[in-house]
Amino acid sequence: MIQKVVFRLVAIVIGIAATLLVVEVVLQTTSLVVKIKDHGEGVAPSEGEFRITCIGESTTYGLWPSHLQAILNEGSPGRAFRVINRGEVGIRTDDVARQIEGWLDEDRPHLVITMLGINDEGNVLVYPRSGSRGWLMEHSRTTRFLALLWRSAFDIGAPAETDDDGPRGDGHLDDEIRAELARLKGLRTAAMQRFRISETIEIERELIVKDPGTPVYHVSLLRELLLNHEQQERIDEFFSQEIGIDSSQLDEAEKSAEIERWMERTGDRLAGLKILTSIARWANDTEGETRLLEAAVDDPEIAGPAWLRMADFASLFDRTEFAKQCLLNADGALPDDYQWSLLLAEISFRLEAYDLSVGSIQRALALRPDLPSSHELVLLGQLANACEQSGDGAPAAAYRAQRDDLELGRFREFTRFYYQRVVDIIRAREIPVIAMQYPLLSVESLRKLLDYREDVSYLENRANFEAALAEYSYPKIFDDTFAGSFGHLSPRGNRLVAENVAAALARMDHSFY
Repeated sequence: MIQKVVFRLVAIVIGIAATLLVVEVVLQTTSLVVKIKDHGEGVAPSEGEFRITCIGESTTYGLWPSHLQAILNEGSPGRAFRVINRGEVGIRTDDVARQIEGWLDEDRPHLVITMLGINDEGNVLVYPRSGSRGWLMEHSRTTRFLALLWRSAFDIGAPAETDDDGPRGDGHLDDEIRAELARLKGLRTAAMQRFRISETIEIERELIVKDPGTPVYHVSLLRELLLNHEQQERIDEFFSQEIGIDSSQLDEAEKSAEIERWMERTGDRLAGLKILTSIARWANDTEGETRLLEAAVDDPEIAGPAWLRMADFASLFDRTEFAKQCLLNADGALPDDYQWSLLLAEISFRLEAYDLSVGSIQRALALRPDLPSSHELVLLGQLANACEQSGDGAPAAAYRAQRDDLELGRFREFTRFYYQRVVDIIRAREIPVIAMQYPLLSVESLRKLLDYREDVSYLENRANFEAALAEYSYPKIFDDTFAGSFGHLSPRGNRLVAENVAAALARMDHSFY
């Protein structure tokens, strides 16, 4: 009997191990195919080609390195260029410093281009750390996949930092602040699971104030809470969990009646509005959604958020002027505070109500004269872009200059230490380095960050992007506003960076290639 039990247990263990092995092989093979196709990695260097390694985070992970490779090869018949994309989403400068030796060994580049630092002082709960993960996390894609599922299921934030000989800079928080942010995030997750939208919004508003990192992440979550519609599976879960009824057994009138009773019981009229309008959206009931929003804007308790939903709804049908009027109505109905001003500014910018966006950001700055520099830099960059898009070039230039002065006056010890280490490692191998600044930012702050060292070439992305924004709207160049002054690049934006790098290479001393 015991032998049979042991045999079955061994068989189960072997079966699980075999399954995990198959999953690992599939994930590793898929990763290799993706890397070869999209990033040029995993291919042995050819001695006849000139290799360029591009190092950065999500703005580099995009398309500009592949555009650069195409431009260089098209412009140099008979010469082969390979551009290797080492961009990683969410990576910080200390992570790059830990991985750079391996990348150089594998890529054997003739030139390295860096664009680093934007994640060093961002919101610490956005991305899991990418460095110092242990052997299994570093090499097993199954382990990383399971860890990702675990974090998603339980909403776990970034793991604790590992110590090394570097400084603890803007991107690091002391234990007390980190614990408070984790506590609030846990409350936010619990409120979301209970469909308490109003409670979740208040927690998110508190996170905006307490998180010393950039506010963009939290403002984006606020926007999604207010404007996004619930998926059908989530609606079914609401009826099952909160009301105890199978939604498929109810007609539309019965669903509405149950939600109304739930709103009376919980007092969360904003959550009820979101679920009701979601049901109408998936039923393609435009008239029904319109009636719900028209009733909601007359409810003093939720009028401000309801006007924002109405503005977003109107924009779907290209009712631009009506959408702008809805935003003005929301401005009048929302509380006059820092967090709502940031949200109104972002939504107004997305809906091209640039004058209102300018006014909202100016109000936010006036309401919080004690802002941490990470917040102020974001707002000044957004303010410059909103002014520029509204056709007010002079204030845009003034706000960019103000942002430049603020940036130059800061000492970013953390980024400086690890960026210098990255460059030192590359230059020790006598590989040329181009340190590239992010779009629309001044290259002077990058020069200062690297102590004006002369063994590095510096490249700015300001004049090219300012010229593009004078011709095209912001969404044609950037997909979002995640960094305040700029965002993740659109296809046109990626092309701008690639063309700028190619032009810089054409101007440089060609002795090294």
